[in-house]
Amino acid sequence: MMKFLLFSTLLVLSLSLQASDTLQFFQGTYDEAMAESEATSKPLLLYFHFDGCGACVKMEKEVFTDPSVKAYYNSAYVIKDINTLIGEGRDVKEKYGVTLQPTFKFLNSQGEVVHQLVGVFSPEDFVRAGKVAAEEDQALMALATEYEAGNRESEFLFNYCRALRDAYTLDSAVIEDYIASLSAAELNSEKSSVFIFEYSFIEHTPVFGFDSPALQALIRNQELVYDSYDSTQVANRIMLSLIFDVKRAISRNDRAHINGILDYFKTNPPQSSFLMFEELDGRATLYMTVENLVATTELEAAIAFNNEAEIESIIADRLGDPANAETDILNEFAYYVYRYSEDEALLNRAIAWSELAVQKSPGYIELTTYAQLLHKLDRNREALEVINEAIAKGKDEGYGVSREEYLKEQIMEGID
Repeated sequence: MMKFLLFSTLLVLSLSLQASDTLQFFQGTYDEAMAESEATSKPLLLYFHFDGCGACVKMEKEVFTDPSVKAYYNSAYVIKDINTLIGEGRDVKEKYGVTLQPTFKFLNSQGEVVHQLVGVFSPEDFVRAGKVAAEEDQALMALATEYEAGNRESEFLFNYCRALRDAYTLDSAVIEDYIASLSAAELNSEKSSVFIFEYSFIEHTPVFGFDSPALQALIRNQELVYDSYDSTQVANRIMLSLIFDVKRAISRNDRAHINGILDYFKTNPPQSSFLMFEELDGRATLYMTVENLVATTELEAAIAFNNEAEIESIIADRLGDPANAETDILNEFAYYVYRYSEDEALLNRAIAWSELAVQKSPGYIELTTYAQLLHKLDRNREALEVINEAIAKGKDEGYGVSREEYLKEQIMEGID
């Protein structure tokens, strides 16, 4: 009997210690958690997650176990975890419009959402967010109300941008309003340089164009960002902003703007043949080949503006005799013709370049370009054979092939 009591005591103690290793989650239902929040006058934190969510696991292992996080949240909040794939979690997810996990919804004791976080945060930032939400007047919903009422003060806009970013609801108009609120001296400061770098993209869409005061300030002052971010990361963001801006300039028929970007490319060439877009936490989420950036940009613009003489001049100057050209430029020229031209004669020339590229280097990228061109000219049986080879090569070379799988479906529809 004594052994059983000792074992029971040790088991309870062990479970108690395990429970104290992380946040103390409310064990009742969602409705009961809402009632507990109201009864205790404590705000409510809803943690939306699902089993197998890597970012959720990162928060659970590295943040929820942090002493400062536990000390603050366990005393200040009622905390309810919502598994979005099972039970009532599916309905609660729908109720709050949650699409990404982890999402953290901060509610006051009256059940009103006052703040939101989406993604992975450091212990310090997670505690800061909880304190901001508890105060309410600096929380996301309060800032949104103040913005709609017309507040355009610089420090307010800075804080609102940060809250929107943390909630994964960034708005380029608010970013532009903040830039417009700065004096010339403020725009060229370290704080603003870091801000422009951090807010230069919303997902993979650039916020600032080449002629914007913000991007020009970052180009001038990029060294001010190096204490916060790697110099290559800064240079790549600037370069990618300009690459995407070429497409915007084409859409508004602004050739002079493109020429200005080309001048920048010529005097500030990419530091490597591949550009990598890194998120602020260092994750690489986009890669782009830029070994022949000037040549492909010139070709892209010439095709877009339907300048046949310029197209022929660029091909002659940059490509020369295709039989002697490097694989990369053959493939890139073929791809840009595929992307931007509807001229059948030019597309057939691009197929010849692509065939040469495949002969020289039958890799996943070259085969994909070849299949795309064949499909565009309705040569779908040939395209199917090539895309199957590209998919096999891609898997062997460690690439994700979802884009190629989708192209294969389109090719097969063309055959049917």
